[in-house]
This record gives sequence, structure tokens and C-alpha cells, in this order.
Amino acid sequence: MKYYETNPECPAGFGGFVWDDSYVPPRQVSAHLTFAVPVRAELITSYGAAFAVTEPLADALLETDLTGFAFSPVSGTLHPDLEEDALFELPLLRGLVITGRAFQDDFGIEQQGLLILSERAVRFLDSRDPKFRDCVMEPLAGSG
Repeated sequence: MKYYETNPECPAGFGGFVWDDSYVPPRQVSAHLTFAVPVRAELITSYGAAFAVTEPLADALLETDLTGFAFSPVSGTLHPDLEEDALFELPLLRGLVITGRAFQDDFGIEQQGLLILSERAVRFLDSRDPKFRDCVMEPLAGSG
């Protein structure tokens, strides 16, 4: 199976994270994200490598047989420096906890914090969100 490094849209910054350090790499337990720009994708990340998905994507993922993920609480607020006329609504989000191992499960994290997805996961995400293809890199060497 092919595996791909991904670089999800990053509309959010640090707002506070809780990590479980008993895992290598650590897993996100919960997060608070501060948004400076609208969310335009169903899978996002923040500075600090916390991942989140929209509620509809979370529900759809639960209906699949894809492996290597769970969900956690996530909250979001708009960055306080935004001008009032730049306000936008945040979608309902869930934290995406990567529980899988890169190159074994459909969702995995490399030591550097890179999100690695199987070809199956990429196809699924691409079918839901055509912009997702923009954050997928070439297949990784040694996968296939």
C-alpha cells in the first residue's frame, strides 16, 4: 500500500493543548484552537501539530473501516486581533487523535509530527473534500 505525507490546512494557532506523554509521539487529549482565518477544509492542523476535523467528517470517519485515529474534545475561538468586520463562524470540530503507526495504519504520525496517511485514507478524504488533494505530497519512498 502507498503512504503519503500530508500538510493539512493550518488556520489555527496555539490556544492550549493537553497531551498524553505516555505515547511516542505524544497524543493529543484535548485542544483549544485560536483561529485567525476561516476553516475551509474538513481536516485541519494548528501550529503545534494538533489535528482537528469537522463534525461531519468525524461522523463519516466513524462509518469507515479506516484505522489509526480516535477523537477528543476540541474548542475554538477567534483570534482577538480580528477586526469586527472580519468575523466568521467556526464549524463544530472534534480533535483528531492519531493512534496509529505510520506505514502500518491508515492514519499515523512520524517522529517529526508529520501526518502520514494510507492511500485508502487519502482516497476517502479526497472524495469528501476536493481541496484535500492540495495538502497531499508525493507517495513516500518505500511505500507501495
